[in-house]
Amino acid sequence: MDQGLFICRGCGVVAHADRNASHNTATHGESVWNTERESRAPATP
Repeated sequence: MDQGLFICRGCGVVAHADRNASHNTATHGESVWNTERESRAPATP
């Protein structure tokens, strides 16, 4: 098996390992960024 390839055992998708890792990192970063942006202030009555 080539270390440059990522192969999902669940769905069989094949992608370049570095591209897959960067996509996962970006997606995680975006979700963290959006979570931090949500207001935690109580709703105004």
